[in-house]
Amino acid sequence: MLQDYKSKFSRLIIIADDSRKALQIFESDKHPSAMGISGGKEGLSLFGVMNDAESIVGKRMLKRWFLQPTLDDSVLNWRQDVVALFLRPDLHSLIPDVKAHLKKIKDVPGIIIRMEKIQASVADWISLFGSLHNMVELQKFLGRSFGLSQDESMQSVHAESIWIDSTIISRGLDEPSRKRALSENSNFQRHRPFSPEEEKLLKAIIAKISPQLISLIRLLKSIINFEDSKHLGKLVVQSGIDDYLDTLKDRFFSLPDLLTSVAMEEMSKIPVHHEIMLKVEFVPQIG
Repeated sequence: MLQDYKSKFSRLIIIADDSRKALQIFESDKHPSAMGISGGKEGLSLFGVMNDAESIVGKRMLKRWFLQPTLDDSVLNWRQDVVALFLRPDLHSLIPDVKAHLKKIKDVPGIIIRMEKIQASVADWISLFGSLHNMVELQKFLGRSFGLSQDESMQSVHAESIWIDSTIISRGLDEPSRKRALSENSNFQRHRPFSPEEEKLLKAIIAKISPQLISLIRLLKSIINFEDSKHLGKLVVQSGIDDYLDTLKDRFFSLPDLLTSVAMEEMSKIPVHHEIMLKVEFVPQIG
């Protein structure tokens, strides 16, 4: 393992802090406040000029590339070939839709860390589910756009729509963008054909998104009720996962009827000539 690490770092350029400052690779602009607390953002620097990432994950990866540039020719050639491919004039119409998908992919590594620490919120679970869906939708969009065949599991996947705040998070594009994309894809034959090298590159790009994501999406959907979770502000497990949990849920949701019957029973014990208002409440910590 130590040898692997040595081999990995031997292909990276380690730039000293002084050199990074002199080359203005990064430059943080400070914003002082009256409280003496300052925040900052990327100023006029090489990274600031080059950074056009739509997602937090993409920005983090680009920053890592600038911090530790690679010496591996194959990696450099791969990156340059991908950039050159998407700079083709006949592919410019796809860029806005690709960006729309990428923008909806949240900080998945950060979400997973919070899950491991049992600190994930309902919003984190919803963001994870939406991010996975948009990764799969991005792969399908690229496959359709480039006219490439995909794995059978990708072709047969059925992404159920989940409405949250009147937004379908299982879809990466809004309806106008989707119609525009379909229109462009239907006329894709007007674009010049790809060379064997470009087609190989496109297939490699699409293969970067693992088909196993579909299984994970279905698993999350089968366990978590995202619509109720969003509405109630807490994670809600789907019915049928655990019989005991289902029994507790039924008992909880029947509490209003039970409390009403208890109140009526208690009121019946009070003489009619006493004008008393009785209210029965359930306190979770007490009962």
